[in-house]
Amino acid sequence: MSSPSSVTLAIYDLSSGLAASLSLPLLGVSIPLVPHTGVLLNGEEFFFGGGIQRTSHRAFQARFGGAVLKYYVDLGRTAATPADVDAWLSANAHRYTAARYRLLEHNCNNFADDFARSCLGTARGVPREVLDVPRVLVGSLMGRQMTLWLEGFYVLLAAQALVPPP
Repeated sequence: MSSPSSVTLAIYDLSSGLAASLSLPLLGVSIPLVPHTGVLLNGEEFFFGGGIQRTSHRAFQARFGGAVLKYYVDLGRTAATPADVDAWLSANAHRYTAARYRLLEHNCNNFADDFARSCLGTARGVPREVLDVPRVLVGSLMGRQMTLWLEGFYVLLAAQALVPPP
């Protein structure tokens, strides 16, 4: 039997600090960051973007997150084996597809919370202040209008990405 592995949440700010400084004057509400989260386990980073993704944390940092990593949160330890993780990912892949992604209620942060709690059995998941960013955003008129535009924009991009090239 292997010893429990530590589980860490990487929290990124996709706005690189702009949300914290510009959200209040532009939207009328304070948004500390535009969050993206990934779950770190045994050197791998698990995240939702165009489907469930997994890569080494080092590769993710090099490609996407070096400039926007905000902080880490220790989620505890897990006894889940690599086979347990693979089985959960396979069983839940249909729930986390590009077509099912929704900016406000079914996004990378929701996946990270579900994966950490359901698959890895951690007592802690994604912090409430991260999960609440969409609710805070749509709580303002400007934020609601912006999210409608962003949702439409994302749907168009996803539809283009799903069309095979000629």
